[in-house]
Amino acid sequence: MTAFLIIILIAFSIWLLTKNRDKSSYIDSAPIIRDFETPLIKQKNYKLVKYDLSLIEIEYSGKLEFIECVNLQKAHFSKSTNEDWTDIIGPVMISNRILSFYDITINQDVYQMYITLVNKFVGKMGRRSDILSSSLQSKYTCDFSVLMKELIKNLTWLEKIYLFDVINTFKYKKIRQAIDKELSWYHTRLMGINETDTNKILFKHNFLIASDSLEDAIDFITKKELKEIFKLSLIEPKKSWNKNQFYNAIIQNEITLEMFTKKFKELKLCFINPSFNSDIEKLVNYYQERITLSQYLWLKL
Repeated sequence: MTAFLIIILIAFSIWLLTKNRDKSSYIDSAPIIRDFETPLIKQKNYKLVKYDLSLIEIEYSGKLEFIECVNLQKAHFSKSTNEDWTDIIGPVMISNRILSFYDITINQDVYQMYITLVNKFVGKMGRRSDILSSSLQSKYTCDFSVLMKELIKNLTWLEKIYLFDVINTFKYKKIRQAIDKELSWYHTRLMGINETDTNKILFKHNFLIASDSLEDAIDFITKKELKEIFKLSLIEPKKSWNKNQFYNAIIQNEITLEMFTKKFKELKLCFINPSFNSDIEKLVNYYQERITLSQYLWLKL
């Protein structure tokens, strides 16, 4: 009987050590590590925190990435909110991007504990009590194409966050975007993203494609620049000409066409490969599905 109790005690001790080690896991051995400057860390002491992620079952690399992201958010947002975590919308939106790439299962054994916590939190929210009105799903799954899976496998957690920036930039601005212009949002740059290196990865995996259409440059060249190029033709343009009319005239002349082509190459225009359209739609949907889950996790972290 005594020997049996000793065995049980040893087994419990091993389980407890494993459990605690998992809670305090930090991205010491991330799937992908690339050096990047992190202004957020310079602003405030970067304190690692032990996390209880017992609500979710998620791939270990996903847990590591989520923890790293949350640490950075707390390093920045806690400074601006004086440790008042009532306003968690910004950090939730950013860290939720990480969860959008992973399959997640809700641990029903601890779900009720979270509900109690959430009800307590919502009670203090007053007029913003709708923040966690949606219920959790029991399971969240991802179904990406082979192309998308290969891309994701080669991105760090910060580069995954940046991928959302790229998608939003092309969606809300222009279909084709000059690659030398900033594709990231301010907070992603604050976290230390290296856009040049990340864009090389996106090009390598054909997520971004360089434009080969001269006409795409019209939106990125001013009318004044088009006039200067057209002067080389020694032909007097009409005062009423718009940018498209200048372009049509320029490509008819060998000299002006050569100059316009040179300008086009300098712009380095690109666009998102249409082959990823379905994956992008899925990724955006996964993000929306997991918003409530991220809010729950932030309340407990």
